[in-house]
Amino acid sequence: MNHQFSEKFLRFFTLISIVFLTDCASRLASVIEKGNNEQAVKMLEAGSNPNDLRTCNTPLYMAAKKGELALVQLLIKKGADPNLRSRECNYKDIFGQYKANNRSPLEAARTLEIAKILFEAGADPRWGSYEVTDTITNWTPLYRAILAERYDIARYLVEKGANVNLYDDMNGKHILLRLLSERKDSRANILRGLILAKGAKELSFVDSLKKNISDSPTRTYRHIPTGNVTIMTPEMISYLKESPNQAVPITYSIADGGYYHYSEFEWTDTKQNLHEWLILKRAEYEALKKKK
Repeated sequence: MNHQFSEKFLRFFTLISIVFLTDCASRLASVIEKGNNEQAVKMLEAGSNPNDLRTCNTPLYMAAKKGELALVQLLIKKGADPNLRSRECNYKDIFGQYKANNRSPLEAARTLEIAKILFEAGADPRWGSYEVTDTITNWTPLYRAILAERYDIARYLVEKGANVNLYDDMNGKHILLRLLSERKDSRANILRGLILAKGAKELSFVDSLKKNISDSPTRTYRHIPTGNVTIMTPEMISYLKESPNQAVPITYSIADGGYYHYSEFEWTDTKQNLHEWLILKRAEYEALKKKK
């Protein structure tokens, strides 16, 4: 009896597994990732959701990443949202496992033409993803383009309003300036000059004491890409003031309904970027500890 039950359960489990795997494999983003463009087109023409988020990344993200121009155009025509970002998922590379969230199609753009199409469709170059390893890094479209040495895309993003200030959460160093300074390519040097002209700057830890958080019971911060404002609770303000070294640079935007990296926010009154503020606050905290 038990043997028969075991066999039936095994057949049932196998059937469910096949259905689940078949469903995953037939999802639009998965089809695009595998390079089955003809099937992807048929699915879209048959009414498949261009904003399907059942997989980790959006169909538009996968098409942009693979450099499929015609597919990017078709997805947008069918209603794909160029600002729809990915779900949080676990990944693995040669360095180990990590989590990533909020990946946008623009940061995956493989060619300048695709980047332009996405921007013209409404993609915001200020939207960025974040990855969690031993630290939390904000992966903006500009950062991705520079890492991949796609300087034509990087220049285009800067000209279209991309944030040129991105800092290492561990030491506060300017990630983009450091990266471009290490490159010997003349295009990197030209781009470095451009982002400096657009306001790229190293943080001044000397001035950090002048930029303390206020002692008001509440404080509001604004999500820069959308303009939506969130009120920070007094408890969170106290925590950030007393233990900034323990705070992670991720916060919630109520109106947007999601968690995003601090670098996408600013205090509504001072206009100071939240991530810059947190890094300076940590430096101030460590300096005060040494004086005691």
